[in-house]
Amino acid sequence: MLINSPHNPTGRIYPETTVRALGELLRRRSGKLGRIIYLVSDEPYRRIVYDGARLASVMAAYENTIIASSYSKELSLAGERIGFLVANPAITGVDELMEGLIMANAYWGL
Repeated sequence: MLINSPHNPTGRIYPETTVRALGELLRRRSGKLGRIIYLVSDEPYRRIVYDGARLASVMAAYENTIIASSYSKELSLAGERIGFLVANPAITGVDELMEGLIMANAYWGL
């Protein structure tokens, strides 16, 4: 499952109660299906919040969480694609998961 908070373009931030309820739902469904459902939280705007808003921790709400983010928004580096993934260490087989997610980026000059 993929979520985006703060949401682009609306700026909507999911409240902690919603994030915890989503974690519980995914936990139940994973158990019923007998397989892991990963929660991927796309958070390139995580540090761009206003009015004292606070983001709920998706990793605290659900153990099978992966966070994807980017420095291009946070540091105003338009056009740069410098990003990263963070996997919750509580994920079963986290090392194998991260090995599968490693991406290589090559530059082919003129």
